[in-house]
Amino acid sequence: MIVIDRPLDYGAGLNSALGKSSHLCSTLPGDAGRVELVTFAKSIGMREAWLQKPGTRHEHFDVFGKRYERAIAAGASEVTRQEIVAVWKAKGAAMEEARARMTEEELMADASFVARVENLCVVLDRASRARHSYDQHASTIRVALASRDANELHFALRNACRAIEGHNNPSSALREVHRQTYSLRYEIDEAYRQGLSREGGGDR
Repeated sequence: MIVIDRPLDYGAGLNSALGKSSHLCSTLPGDAGRVELVTFAKSIGMREAWLQKPGTRHEHFDVFGKRYERAIAAGASEVTRQEIVAVWKAKGAAMEEARARMTEEELMADASFVARVENLCVVLDRASRARHSYDQHASTIRVALASRDANELHFALRNACRAIEGHNNPSSALREVHRQTYSLRYEIDEAYRQGLSREGGGDR
C-alpha cells in the first residue's frame, strides 16, 4: 500500500524554496516495496532518481506542492507523521527478520544490505575530508561489495572498525560509524552461520 504523510515544513533548504513537503512510501518491505513505490511515483510524474534512502526502511520520495494532491487522487492513503514513522519501524523489523534467515550469498544480493554498505562508504569518505584517513577503507569496502565476496567484505569492515577504534577521542559521529560498521560485520557472521545451519555444518 502507498501512503503519504501530511505536508509539513521541516526547516530544510528545499522547504524554504519549495514549501511544505510530504513523504511518499510503500508499506511493503524490501524489493517489493521499492517496485510498488517507484511505479506509483512515476504515475504522478516523478523520477526514480529522486528516490531517497533506497534499500532502507526509510525509502521514500519527497513530495512538494501539487504532487501531494496528485498522490491522493492516484490512491495514496493519507497518514500522520506518527503513522508513517510506525510504517518505517514495521518495515525495518520485517527486513531484519528476513535478513536473519539469509545466507551470505543472499545477504550480498540484498538491496537493503548493499544500500547500507554503500552509505557507510559515503560516510567514511566524508570523514576522510574531515582529516581522518578512512578513504582507503571505503575503497576496499566498495571493491569487496562489488565482487559480492562476503569474506572480503567482512575483512574490510573489520579493518575499518579497528582504524576507528585506534582513533584518539573519537567524535560521536565516528562512534556511530563504528556502530554501523560493527553491525554490518555481525550480519555477515549471522548469514555465515545461517548457511552452515542449512548445510548441517559447524561454526566459523
